[in-house]
Amino acid sequence: MISSLNMGQYALKSDLPDTRGFAKLTDVERYVDNRYVTHSQLAEYRYVNRRELEDAISNISNITIPSGATDMDRDLELRVHSLELEVLRPGGAFVKMEETLKVTQSCKAGSAVQAGPYSFKDAASTDAWAVSLGDPDIVRYFVDARMQLAALNTSQRTEASLLQEEANARKANFSSSATAKIATSFLITFPEAIFRDSTAAKDAPQGGVVFTPPFSSADIYQGDIENSAKASMLKKLETNRDQYQNSIDMKFPPDQTKHSKTHSVCSYVLRKGYFQAVGYLESIHPFYKMMTGAGLDPVDAWLKGLTYSKALFVRIYEVRTVSADRTLGSMIYGMLLATQLLEAYSDLGWIRHPDVSSALVVASLKREGTGWKSVQLELKNLKKKNPTWNL
Repeated sequence: MISSLNMGQYALKSDLPDTRGFAKLTDVERYVDNRYVTHSQLAEYRYVNRRELEDAISNISNITIPSGATDMDRDLELRVHSLELEVLRPGGAFVKMEETLKVTQSCKAGSAVQAGPYSFKDAASTDAWAVSLGDPDIVRYFVDARMQLAALNTSQRTEASLLQEEANARKANFSSSATAKIATSFLITFPEAIFRDSTAAKDAPQGGVVFTPPFSSADIYQGDIENSAKASMLKKLETNRDQYQNSIDMKFPPDQTKHSKTHSVCSYVLRKGYFQAVGYLESIHPFYKMMTGAGLDPVDAWLKGLTYSKALFVRIYEVRTVSADRTLGSMIYGMLLATQLLEAYSDLGWIRHPDVSSALVVASLKREGTGWKSVQLELKNLKKKNPTWNL
């Protein structure tokens, strides 16, 4: 009986010793060199069961394709249906988007935030940690994306202006101009390196806040091989990052246990901030191209980029400023929250973040509303001049 099985032939059911009509598992394993697996072993490979397979086939069979459709139409229909299943299925793209948005919305004051392997519960606990370090000037070593972008001022500076900055900082009871700039950044929504105030009537719809000269147009910003405002700023970001990291390494040597946490957290904020600052600068021109591709003329498309940038920095300000009291803990904790927030922007591709979409919708509604009011006023004036008109 067993020899028959070994020769590649099937034994008669009546010849098999097992009352259920099957050969013994030990005999089969011995003669087929363990090439077969048991049912329990097969389940470990995470194969779908018969019920799941039947449900999947049923879903595919429910697709209705018009009888007159071409092969291309049928292929497109199948691809669209497959994409719909991929998006809507449990654990699919839609669920992942919802989870990402929940994480984004949780980036607000009062929630714990991670900085590498370290967690900070709130501003109070962060303040206790910062004070325990015994350095009131420690905040200058926390340089997030907001501060790195603010340091991109491209105007020519003189020795006199630098000395004046230091003197003004001392008068305001700050230990240095660097510390003063960090502290005041929690009071200013828009960094001066990117935005400026304007009293021109044409800038009133933008709230009197416009781009600085390096950001004044797409051509100037993007530039060419020889001159590019964006390229210059990216290079300055890299140079500043290296200088900041050297300062952190010297102030908090990573090979000393007592400085390991401080060095790790400062380096984390700096590293994340650098890539986030680069991500923002790299996102402006693609956003402009997206707007022109949607039909806007170059001027209006670049103004939409201004709306996008302002919405971003308003959100940073809201998250970053967690307290009216600028304590060490509140400032550091605010920068950690802002860093966490911008990670969500990075994950969603910056210009696809829901905050940006909301800002664009509001701006469009305001613009259309203003236009409709002017139309209504014009119609009213025409009605006065022509009483017989039925307007």
